[in-house]
Amino acid sequence: MHNIFYRSLHSAARDDAQSSFARKMAFICVMFLIWFCGSTAVSAAPRAYDAKPNASSVAKSKSTVKADSLGPNGKTGMWWSRENGWGISLTASADNSLLFAAIYIYDDLGISRWYTASNCRFTGNQCTSRLEETSGSPCAAPFSPSQVTRRDVGEMSLNFASSAFANMSFNINGVTRTVAIERFVFATGAAPPIDYSGLWWNPNESGNGVSITHLADTIFVAWYAFDPSGKPTWYVLTCTTAGTNSCSDTLYSASGPLLASTFDTSRVQLKNIGLATVTFSSSGNARIAYLASGQTITKDFVRFVF
Repeated sequence: MHNIFYRSLHSAARDDAQSSFARKMAFICVMFLIWFCGSTAVSAAPRAYDAKPNASSVAKSKSTVKADSLGPNGKTGMWWSRENGWGISLTASADNSLLFAAIYIYDDLGISRWYTASNCRFTGNQCTSRLEETSGSPCAAPFSPSQVTRRDVGEMSLNFASSAFANMSFNINGVTRTVAIERFVFATGAAPPIDYSGLWWNPNESGNGVSITHLADTIFVAWYAFDPSGKPTWYVLTCTTAGTNSCSDTLYSASGPLLASTFDTSRVQLKNIGLATVTFSSSGNARIAYLASGQTITKDFVRFVF
């Protein structure tokens, strides 16, 4: 399978304000500071096969959602290692035979980067895929397919103990690590009437895309795009639909340390990009609009099914 982000045209009183801002910053952090965590990040997570769900990894409510019941096969959605500041989104194919993975981390200069594994095909409970870095047209500029390039940066392997726990191993530009990851359950409650979880793209702007995780009435968006120089960067948005087909909140970018044998969560920094709104006109069509530096940027996406 080709990299689906690289297809041709053919193929948010002072105390209240501070408290609100803190909660919002914390909530965003499947990559940053997880709102329900309420404690220091665990930098040495247990092995995936020994890990058990607990109050810090699963939000509590009267209607608890089992992690194993989420997603088409329990694997689609956001995953994390309990190291606030980075994460990985997984999307299962229609037949559950392979995964598309997007890893959002930082390079050795602290700049956010994303890498994709577009062909992680299962053999038993394990899948392995090459990792690619994609460059392309900046968000604020007219899209130019000719600017989209990709290069091989290494390999990633996922070994699942269950639909809630796995071990991830990677080699990215010579930096290697094996780490336990788990399904990130950031909201509980009744399933949404329409679940927008999955991978989204624009066939006319191939080279970038959006991963959406939808739990109860909360949506988490991870947008894989390009910075003004055309290098890969990512933005995140968390908002609540409250029974509607649209929600708005602050769009953030981030910087942080290299993900190697250790990860210093204190070095993760957030940047407010602007107010963003995501609107779904149907189960398969979405629009993201955000205001940054006085400029409104609008992007349309359709659900990608593979």
